[in-house]
Amino acid sequence: MPQDAPVPIAPAADATPSPAQKPADTAASASSTSKLPEGVTTIDDKVFLECEILAYKAVSRISRQIGFEVRAAVDVAAPAGTPATIILLDETLASAFQLYSALIVQLGLFVRAFKSVAPEGSPQEQKSKTKLAAFTQVSLASKTVTGLLAGVVDLVGLFRQDTQLSGRAVSVQETALFLELARSLRFKGLKVVYPRLFGFQAQSNTSASDTGLTELFESVFSAREKAVTRLRPQLNKIAELEKEILDRQLELPTASPDRQKELTKEIDAKNAFLADARRNLDPDLVPFENTDTQWSDLQKGLHTPDGKSGQVPMQLLNRAAQSIQQFHDANPDPAFFLYAEAVVAGGTMRIHRNLWRTLFQGDGISFSGGAVVSYALFDGMAALLTSGTHRYMTPFQEFPASRHKASGFNSC
Repeated sequence: MPQDAPVPIAPAADATPSPAQKPADTAASASSTSKLPEGVTTIDDKVFLECEILAYKAVSRISRQIGFEVRAAVDVAAPAGTPATIILLDETLASAFQLYSALIVQLGLFVRAFKSVAPEGSPQEQKSKTKLAAFTQVSLASKTVTGLLAGVVDLVGLFRQDTQLSGRAVSVQETALFLELARSLRFKGLKVVYPRLFGFQAQSNTSASDTGLTELFESVFSAREKAVTRLRPQLNKIAELEKEILDRQLELPTASPDRQKELTKEIDAKNAFLADARRNLDPDLVPFENTDTQWSDLQKGLHTPDGKSGQVPMQLLNRAAQSIQQFHDANPDPAFFLYAEAVVAGGTMRIHRNLWRTLFQGDGISFSGGAVVSYALFDGMAALLTSGTHRYMTPFQEFPASRHKASGFNSC
């Protein structure tokens, strides 16, 4: 009887694959797990120092343009080629000028108040208290994730690239901005004064602010002294009456009855004279004391540092007075005030990645920086001569492989 052909038995599912199957399985696994560039653009807030360098480069380019425009405005306001003086007006100096203007008004009020005390040749009358305005006083970390592509990729994936953009704001230092402006202005043949950085005249025997501030305060001291001189006779009269009354009061207990009657009448009469003298003095003495108290408080406040900024008001006034004197010393040549402010600045880091670049050129890291600067030029009458807002942004560029290796000044 014929027998059925044997049925082949299928290998178990967990049987060990043959050596010939291993390479094919490994390749298939690598191909399935490798991550290809997807052409995705990501943005975060990380940035390198190169971005700040390029932002300052933009400030330098803008400063050159401002220097050109300032020179043109000066040539319009004065004969062409005149060696004019430009005083750099930063935020601190602008505040100092405001404080100086307020001080002039307030000192004028003090002078008026002291002059109104017991004016010569006018009858004594009740005077309203002078109200003075209150004295007001004017605050790199970087991390870039770059992974090497692994596994087997196809030809399209070789050139497909990911792009990463990183950026942040750059804070342009005010001193750096004004020094860059000063260089541009000097290049245009203009004399530049920067009071914040250095305002002391070392070649002069006295500071430029001595005359202006001294005259302002001397006017108040003089008015106060004259007021005291006018009040002194009335004060002396009151003091004499008080002494005479006291002498009679001391004599009264030991005097005879007849003498006591005389002393009592004299004391009553002198008390009446004393009350009348005080009534005549009070309308002048009360405003004088009020004004003198405010004057003393003002002098103390001028030498008290500000709680937030730490600046002493007297230092700001001195800087303002020096700048005003330097403005007048420029005569007969014209002088102008230049204000500037870095409105915004920032930079961007860009990374292009693909396998081709990674294998043969390295990561495509490039940087860009930019800034926006506003400026205004004023004459001595605070008239605006020219102004503008300039912006500049550098194109993306690559730096040397080692940022710490010297490659020359301003090589970017």
